[in-house]
Amino acid sequence: FITTDPSTHEDNYVSLALDLEETAVQGTPAEGALVLIEMLDHDLVRRIFMGFGGPSTDSLLNGLAGRLRSIIAPNFSLYYVGVGRFVILTDLDDDALSCFLYAVVDAFQQPFDSGNIQVKFEIAIGVLDMAVAVGNPADALRKATVAANECRSHSRVCTVYSAETDAAKIRLYRALLEVAQAISERQFRLVFQPKVDAHGALSGVEALLRWTHPVYGNIAPGEFIPLADDTEIMVDITHWVLREALDALVVLKNSGRHVPMSINVSSRSLKDTQFSTTVALELSRREISPELLIIECTEYSAFRSSQCVATLHRLKTVGVRIALDDFGSGYSNLASLQNIPIDHIKIDKSLIDGAPDTGHCASILVSVIQMCKKLGYRITAEGIESASVLESLRQLDIDEFQGYFISMPVGLDAVCRLPHRLVELE
Repeated sequence: FITTDPSTHEDNYVSLALDLEETAVQGTPAEGALVLIEMLDHDLVRRIFMGFGGPSTDSLLNGLAGRLRSIIAPNFSLYYVGVGRFVILTDLDDDALSCFLYAVVDAFQQPFDSGNIQVKFEIAIGVLDMAVAVGNPADALRKATVAANECRSHSRVCTVYSAETDAAKIRLYRALLEVAQAISERQFRLVFQPKVDAHGALSGVEALLRWTHPVYGNIAPGEFIPLADDTEIMVDITHWVLREALDALVVLKNSGRHVPMSINVSSRSLKDTQFSTTVALELSRREISPELLIIECTEYSAFRSSQCVATLHRLKTVGVRIALDDFGSGYSNLASLQNIPIDHIKIDKSLIDGAPDTGHCASILVSVIQMCKKLGYRITAEGIESASVLESLRQLDIDEFQGYFISMPVGLDAVCRLPHRLVELE
């Protein structure tokens, strides 16, 4: 076996696996941890290689390894286990390990010299107890990677491996394999959250997906949708939501509720060149006016690729309306909105929450509303959870409101029974 990485001249993954197996034979260590240090921008190393060649890349990797070498004890083991991924085996107790992890973070505060340019890496650190690592050497690196990935999910630098979190992720990945069965067995269902206009009258509903798994119970959309969006499974889920939402629109129309229905569409579905055709066919089959359907997408989904933008333009040609969801939650570039056919802007709860009490936040919100109005967008404020917030926002030029204070998500029968005016306003 080759046990040394040719670029860094450090031990590689094969060597790590052999050392863990040898440690397991010797007996479970009383203390210590496997520390995975992962560069968040893996692609930066590849770009340096394409731009400057192998010598510059090797210089950078050696710089990374050298800086780690400078802070570890002589009896620690250092491994280079993949692009931008180092592992350190330590024998430290918890207190000493915490100090060491701070030292690792500090070591990456200064930029690295690649030979041509200086670069700075953000890192994620996954920590795995040595007893867990030697208990299953073949699975140790995966578990440390699970911990490091939690850093990405929760904006942390360092995370200790949790068997419970790992089991939950595995459960979700396995559940995703059962989506087709979930659809056929009616494990999925839709609930609907009402929206009201500035007078408190029902102005629309948003369809929200729920999944009740026969073994795992209720699986929240925030758990499985991000995972599904990395696969073609998301296309099947979106098509199911579309069909069910349009069927619900027919029921609402027959009950005298002529209000639009919003559905959330991910970047995966927007990349599907046939999606707009599917939408048009489903609308036609039910004889539903296209303007009663609102496609909601996030900035990330809308601007992710030229394919997404093209699909939004085709949807606009079909006649449906487009809403940009979670506006203000991240990098919101108003100038870029001219490239996509937006009808509605949904202002994110994070911007809404601070507006009533914080002058600075209120000024930002007012500016955003004024700009959106000048561009001709209809504005929805989401995440309304109190009467005081609703009353404050009513003073602004906002068209529509949505949130738990107005109504929790409810079943279709409940929507049909809602009064015309949901909120009594002065």
